[in-house]
Amino acid sequence: MVIGQGTLPVQCAAILLRDGHRILATCSPDSPLRDLANTNHILHYPDVKSFSDFASSETFDYLFSITNYSVLPAGLLKLPLRMPINYHDAPLPRYAGVYATTWAILNDETIHGITWHVMTEKVDAGDILKQVPVPVKETDTAGDLNLKCYFAAVRTFSALAGEIRKGTVTRTPQDLNNRTYFGFQNGTIRIA
Repeated sequence: MVIGQGTLPVQCAAILLRDGHRILATCSPDSPLRDLANTNHILHYPDVKSFSDFASSETFDYLFSITNYSVLPAGLLKLPLRMPINYHDAPLPRYAGVYATTWAILNDETIHGITWHVMTEKVDAGDILKQVPVPVKETDTAGDLNLKCYFAAVRTFSALAGEIRKGTVTRTPQDLNNRTYFGFQNGTIRIA
C-alpha cells in the first residue's frame, strides 16, 4: 500500500513494482500516483478515509507514506503485518514535523539529510530504517534542498526495497533526547 502526494511516491511505487512487489492500493488527492495506479491496474483511493476502509479489509505487509501531508489514523498504522514506513525530509530525530528543509536553511545547516522510518502514533518518532546525509550549500534555498532530498530519497528507497525483498531491514531506535519538532497546529507553527 502506498499513500502520498506529488511524484516521489510514484518513483518509489515504480521501484517496488520493478522489484516484483505487489501494491494492493494507492491513496493520493492528486493525479501522479492515481495515474500510476491506473496504468498498473492498482486500486486507487483519493482520500484517507476510503483508503483506510479498504485497508482494514485486507492483509498486507507494508504501508508506505511518502510525502503525505496528513497524520494517518493510529488504526491504519496497526494494519500492516510487518510495518508502516514513512519518508521524512530531515535527519531524524532533528527537524521532525513540518517544513524541515526550510528550518535547516534558516538554521544555516551545512548537512541535512533524509530518513525512512517506522511510523508510530508519535509523529516522526519511529525507528530509523535508512538515513543519508544531504549537503547544504550556503547558496541553497529550501527548494534546492527539497530537490536534493528528493533524489536522496529515491536512491535510498531503492536500497530499502532491496532489503525488504531480502528480509534484511534493520531498525535503529531514535534518540528522542535529540529531537526537535516543528508542528503545525491551529494555523500556526509550533516549535518544541
